[in-house]
Amino acid sequence: AVDMKLSITPLSMKLKRPLLSHLGPCSSREGFLVHLEADGFVGRGEAMPWPQFGTEDLASCLNSLQRWSLETVPHEVSEIEALLLGLEGTPAAKCAIESCLLEHLALRKGCSIAALLSDNLVKSIEVSSLIEGDSAAELASRAEAQARAGVTTIKIKVGTRSLPVEAQRLAAVRRAVGPNVRLRIDANGAWSEGHARSALRGLESLDLELCEQPVMAGDVEAMRRLCGQVPCLVAADESLLDSRSTHSILEENPRCGADVLVLKPMALGGVLASLRLAKTAAVHGVGTFVTTLIDGPIARALATQLAFALPKQQFAHGLNTVELFENAPSDVFAPIEGKVALSTTPGLGV
Repeated sequence: AVDMKLSITPLSMKLKRPLLSHLGPCSSREGFLVHLEADGFVGRGEAMPWPQFGTEDLASCLNSLQRWSLETVPHEVSEIEALLLGLEGTPAAKCAIESCLLEHLALRKGCSIAALLSDNLVKSIEVSSLIEGDSAAELASRAEAQARAGVTTIKIKVGTRSLPVEAQRLAAVRRAVGPNVRLRIDANGAWSEGHARSALRGLESLDLELCEQPVMAGDVEAMRRLCGQVPCLVAADESLLDSRSTHSILEENPRCGADVLVLKPMALGGVLASLRLAKTAAVHGVGTFVTTLIDGPIARALATQLAFALPKQQFAHGLNTVELFENAPSDVFAPIEGKVALSTTPGLGV
């Protein structure tokens, strides 16, 4: 084994205001910062599991991190996945270790992680803003503030209130931001197929861009049917945590089970698995965008590096999330006017 020092530090981050979704209220995020020191370089990662979303719990995550050891230092990206075997059941832990290995390699090569992932990087990406508000008026005023700051895509959680109330809230946002801002909603699997169909048809006048995970994660056939029957795009998110579901989503019979895949490295076990999924999706004409799992600056930096390397850019990425936390230090991946520029800083860039 190589001379390696792995340090694991508890990480707790409090949100400025609780996020309400079908998964339950979320007021803070817990996890671990992971540092891997070998050969005089330090690679960093963040493990922020969210069992309600479908990842491992905190104890399993820590157990996986503590059990892992490095036999050889990788010299190429292609060698990294073999070093992650045995971490499949704990995607957040796997993401953290992969992040450490990728940053370590990038620092040794003097390039960014994005440059390790692709030779064909975009120079800038658009990001969406997730907004929350107790009342329709509060939600609308937050949306308006984001639009004034240059954000062109706004995301709102749905599925926790009655449909007439949700519709009223979304209509208030649409009036506040005008016709040119894209609105996306995320039901986190809250709706039945019938409810999703009538809800999305009923919201047609609001010109929604897409709905993330309208129905339960395992119900791929319902997703497939909705794709052809509702006026907005259907995005798979929680569904992707099960590889069988993912395989089924990308089967065209007669159409794919989603128009778009939401790639969360923390939930999918890292950026290499996410990038592979994006390439497969592109072959099937299915779009992709990257989001965090509402995690900290290291994980957001990793997710942003992935976003720059995606094979196709059609959608804003859900990376404006570190700003949701109290006392979050600003970094180069904090969006300016709804965009983030490619950083050439070696490693994670933060």
